[in-house]
Amino acid sequence: MEQLEIREGSDFPSQRTYHAATLVERFMVVLGGETQSDLNDFWALDLESRTWHKPDVLGANNFKPKRFHTAVTLNKTQVVTFGGCHSEYQYMNDLNVFEMKDFIQNPSQATVQCTLVISPANQPVPAARWGHAAAVHDNKMYILGGRNDKDMDDITYFDGLSQEWTKITIAGDQPHPRRRHSIAFIDSALVLFGGFNGQFHSDLYISDFISRSMANPEVSQSTLAKDFASLRIRSGLSEPEITFLLESGEKVRAHKHMILFRASLSGLSYKQIAGQNIHSSELFLQQPSGRMSSQQKKQAFVKQDIAQEVDQFYQLVLKMDKNDVLPLKNVKSLENFELFLEIHYAGTLSFPVSLAKTRELLILA
Repeated sequence: MEQLEIREGSDFPSQRTYHAATLVERFMVVLGGETQSDLNDFWALDLESRTWHKPDVLGANNFKPKRFHTAVTLNKTQVVTFGGCHSEYQYMNDLNVFEMKDFIQNPSQATVQCTLVISPANQPVPAARWGHAAAVHDNKMYILGGRNDKDMDDITYFDGLSQEWTKITIAGDQPHPRRRHSIAFIDSALVLFGGFNGQFHSDLYISDFISRSMANPEVSQSTLAKDFASLRIRSGLSEPEITFLLESGEKVRAHKHMILFRASLSGLSYKQIAGQNIHSSELFLQQPSGRMSSQQKKQAFVKQDIAQEVDQFYQLVLKMDKNDVLPLKNVKSLENFELFLEIHYAGTLSFPVSLAKTRELLILA
């Protein structure tokens, strides 16, 4: 993860918490939240130009200052918000629709239209609440849980086409009432995780909307670290079997299986950063004149096209036999080599080994 640099001269939202956000085409939309008081402003960040926009909102008074509300995207160009609270947890069940169609076409000049949706008295409108969760499936906004005078566990959806609410019942294991949880759809299954109702939860529920049933599956603990430790024990790690020859003439001994195992876990593979059309001669950094931070190094490498070189590197390692030596062109120092491996093991298992120890194992912190 890296901090997004906003275009110089762009406006910027004020600091806040408990706001809501959603994606509409190339825009991240941020609504409301709290600073010293509750907010009802509307901001849209163009993720391509990295510019914030604060458009005029027609009907802005329909969107009351609030926090702990939700925002989702329906009908491709509409932001729909629901619920939240203001002041001393005065909960609400307002449903607002922000139409962004014109704004998307002309963000510098167009306005956004905000409408307060008033449902007929005979519709099962969800009770007022805050701290609920919302997710979209089949152009419907599903609301689950939240809190008013008490925590809730109900599920209701709003149809973006008919503009109607429908309350649904799910069979099977039911989650405890809660707030401040998260939900998301995977195909037709609604996945619920965590939350709070006087105590924190780490449970997981999956609701299948085809069979209308809910289950509380057991999630096995990852054995990845244990498996890797077992791999190290079986191998013994007594004598590295392959050698890399740096441009400086320095030799770096390594365990082939450890490099390949770490590569298979890579969180930033060569396939993910291909296509930037940078000459291969720019692959490796020169020896830095000053000390670069790890983040600066990573940002420098990510900007370069290393797809072909990385693929070739791992293919060559795969073919290496015991006592083989692989020359590495343009790798001038052990620090450059360490950086190369660090970038491609980003997001994987971490083993706190010193730079000196890297000479023996090539396991990077």
